Amino acid sequence: MNWYARNNAFGGIDLQQAEAPSAGFVAVTAAQAAAIMGAPPGSIIDGSGNLVAPVTPFVPVSQQPAMVAKRAVRNALLGGFQSSALGSPYAYGSSEADQRNLAIAAVAATQGDATAIWCANSSGVWALATHTAAQVIQLARDWNKFRATQSATLASGLG
Repeated sequence: MNWYARNNAFGGIDLQQAEAPSAGFVAVTAAQAAAIMGAPPGSIIDGSGNLVAPVTPFVPVSQQPAMVAKRAVRNALLGGFQSSALGSPYAYGSSEADQRNLAIAAVAATQGDATAIWCANSSGVWALATHTAAQVIQLARDWNKFRATQSATLASGLG
């Protein structure tokens, strides 16, 4: 049995041991086959079956710095924020549902409507607290500032 290899359409190398090569395969030595088996993802072979390392190391998309930074910022955005709209610091949720609810409350606040919004005091006790229109608008401003800061963090991490 002999070793044969070829570059595949997915950026990797197909390796086979057979009596005769399949279409597109080139003969490789046992040493070349061993090197191919241990090659990093993204490696290819040249026309003689010699291993050619990738130009840049292969990094899964989920591990690329931009994706890691985006995940970190997304987690921060969904982890809550603080506002002093009620006169002292309170914690507010910022899940996607919380963000939608705040946007709706902010629209209502432009018409002067007060809104009950969940928040936690400095002791960590959560309660549904009524916010005046001015307090809701301040809360929305604080959220927007927090969101912008997190986005700037992402942008600086990508530069």
